[in-house]
Amino acid sequence: MSARHKLNRANFTWAMLLGLLFGWMCDSFSAFVVATIIFVASAWHTGDIRAEGDYHYPGPTCPPRPRVPNHQTRSEQPHRRRRSRR
Repeated sequence: MSARHKLNRANFTWAMLLGLLFGWMCDSFSAFVVATIIFVASAWHTGDIRAEGDYHYPGPTCPPRPRVPNHQTRSEQPHRRRRSRR
C-alpha cells in the first residue's frame, strides 16, 4: 500500500470520526451524513485527499518537438550579409 493510499485512508477515517461526533452531538443520522460529506469534500478541495493520478508532479506540458536534421552543408546555406559597423 502506497503512502498516498495510507494518507487517503487516514483522512477518510478522520472525516468519519468527526462526522460521527457531530452526528452524536446533534443526535441525528442525517447530521452525521452531511458532516461527513462536508469533511470529505473539504479534504478533497484542499488536496489532502489525492486522486489516483499524482497531480503534484506533472509531466511536461507539451510533448517535445521532433528534431529535424539539418542536411544542408555550410556551402548550401543561403549567404547572409554582415552589417557594417559604423
